[in-house]
Amino acid sequence: MQGCAVGSKGSRKLTELQDKEGEPDPLMDSRRICSTMNIAELQNLDLRGELKMKNLENVRSNVGSAKDANLKDKRHIQSLNPIWNDCDDVTIRENADGIAECLQPNSKLKKLAIENYMGSKLPSWLINSYLANLVELSLFRCHRCVQLPSLEKLPSLQTLAIDEMNATMYFCNDSEQKGRFILPYLKKLKVDDTPGLINLPDLPSIESLELEFCKEEILISATKITPPLKNFVISGFVKLTSFPQGLLRNKTHLLSLEISNCHKLESFSHERKSLSSLQSLCITNCPEIKSLSELEGLKSLMSLGIDRCDCLLSLPEGLKALKSLEHWSISNCENIAALPAAMQHLTGLHTLHVWSCPNFVTLPGWLGNLVELREMEFGIARIYTV
Repeated sequence: MQGCAVGSKGSRKLTELQDKEGEPDPLMDSRRICSTMNIAELQNLDLRGELKMKNLENVRSNVGSAKDANLKDKRHIQSLNPIWNDCDDVTIRENADGIAECLQPNSKLKKLAIENYMGSKLPSWLINSYLANLVELSLFRCHRCVQLPSLEKLPSLQTLAIDEMNATMYFCNDSEQKGRFILPYLKKLKVDDTPGLINLPDLPSIESLELEFCKEEILISATKITPPLKNFVISGFVKLTSFPQGLLRNKTHLLSLEISNCHKLESFSHERKSLSSLQSLCITNCPEIKSLSELEGLKSLMSLGIDRCDCLLSLPEGLKALKSLEHWSISNCENIAALPAAMQHLTGLHTLHVWSCPNFVTLPGWLGNLVELREMEFGIARIYTV
């Protein structure tokens, strides 16, 4: 059997497992753990902290060796990260289910990240209520898995990331579930490049929501989310021309909003009254946005970033209302030719960055009014002072 790479923060490599006092060396990281080994050799190691297992596709001829690793009894492992590499071998794919089943960790596990898993179903220890103490779960590129874990059986779960789960269509696997599915304690959710998921569960405690490269229907589902959402990322909705009505309504606790890679988006919100607490706004690669009049009502805004908005012709004069603004950057906006005169009223501005705006040629004389300005950068532009 070929070897798999195993790393454990807090453990030495196999030939140097213990220091002279017999205690694990906390400074040894995963890069110094031996890179070729039989997975069964983990059996006699007192592993602690984080365990990362790479190249699991090489555990191919003997599923029993994975079971011999005896991860279930290693009660000091708090974080587990099994990783497969992409492989077209059908036998290896079929073997992945059995390997994953044998990698059952201890029931006190806090963090689990599974990457490139080639099996068609997740292991039973993740489907049932065994991991009742799990706080963070990440599933990356598990392309063949139709079902997610039974999330309602993970009562401690606070962070969930779902990335490139192409076959997954539902958050809830229970066909008898009536009404909307609720994840009462989840605080952070990221769904990236998983087109089958279009209905979010009820998320009464959610604080951070990232929706990237999914179908537009999931944004409609997000309109039902109410406070305490603080961070919202919307990215990769390439056909979206405007946000669904109500998407930003009642987001009165929202502190950070990031909008990116929405190639046909023309405006980002007409619900700015709901964004009274917003402190950070970043708009990136939205080339069809022509106006940012929505900025005028964001009186708590402290940081503003605008990048690759090619159709943006000018910045609104209503910017003078942004008295809290401290950091402003604008880059790769080919039609922006000057800073608006309203900026001279932003006396609390600390940093100003203008990059790769080829038509930007005028540096206004009133910049001296910005008495708190500490850092100013202009790049790839022909600047003249007036």
